[in-house]
Amino acid sequence: MTSHFRLFFRQLPTGFALSAGVASVMLSADLAGVWQLATSSEHGLVGLAALVAFNGLLFTLVLFAIGMVLRGVERRPATGRRQLPARAAIPIYAPRDEHTTTYRR
Repeated sequence: MTSHFRLFFRQLPTGFALSAGVASVMLSADLAGVWQLATSSEHGLVGLAALVAFNGLLFTLVLFAIGMVLRGVERRPATGRRQLPARAAIPIYAPRDEHTTTYRR
């Protein structure tokens, strides 16, 4: 199994949990009359299952896309200090001071 499939299947339970949460909020708030449609219609439970299934797939794919984008982002070092790129680590010498033999800082 490739890493993409592993990432997708890892996001699957979260997407369907979000979908179930959204569907329960829609039912409890009777948003767009979903509660009335689900309880009064003969096929209300089928419609509710389709709502949860398609929203779960949508949320899973959105989480998968976010995970894919975040894979390419470089993380900061764990030390908390920002490391300079290699090309910026070139030493720069200051001119000598006229009165001393040390370099200026």
